Amino acid sequence: MKTQVTIVAALMILVALSSTLDMVTITEAQVNCIDSCTTGCVKPTPKETIRCHHECDKKCSRGGKGGSETGA
Repeated sequence: MKTQVTIVAALMILVALSSTLDMVTITEAQVNCIDSCTTGCVKPTPKETIRCHHECDKKCSRGGKGGSETGA
């Protein structure tokens, strides 16, 4: 009985850790998307640069799939 409880506890810990790792991956993808997108925001005026950065924020926060939607 004690071994069954230990096995169940270990499985629950593994599930919790794997779900945490998935969240980290999504965050990294969003950061990579924003970094890639804003690198292309070299505009002649500060106003256009700010507009570009806002567009990157919207694009990269959509659905959590930022890394594949950069276009750069």
